[in-house]
Amino acid sequence: MNERNSSGFGIWAGFLVACFAVVALIGAFATYAVALPHERWAIREQALQTAEHLIRTNAPATELAALRPGLATAAAALDAPDPLAALQVARAESRTLSLREVAAIQTRIRILLAIATLMAAGFGIVILRIAGSGRR
Repeated sequence: MNERNSSGFGIWAGFLVACFAVVALIGAFATYAVALPHERWAIREQALQTAEHLIRTNAPATELAALRPGLATAAAALDAPDPLAALQVARAESRTLSLREVAAIQTRIRILLAIATLMAAGFGIVILRIAGSGRR
């Protein structure tokens, strides 16, 4: 048996690979978070469009009242003197909020990946030192 196999180098190399595999998995799972602001925006936008359609067609108040939960903070637009104009303002605010959410999530994901990569590198260094000390 050679010296390389007797020190368990293969096991330590496997641990090192696992360190960086964890970073890759974190990145893969983080990609799901990136889509959340767009999905929220699409739901808000659909509710705003439905409310606008109901106002234009003079739908009963009960139908508009059913939309209030989906409109969230834009629900106040239904009580405004000019609800169509208020809904346009709410739509612009919804876009702005979505862009801010995207920027915040992107920043958090970058920080998460940077920390995980540094931790994996540190763990890898420890593993390589342990593996190297066993060869002496």
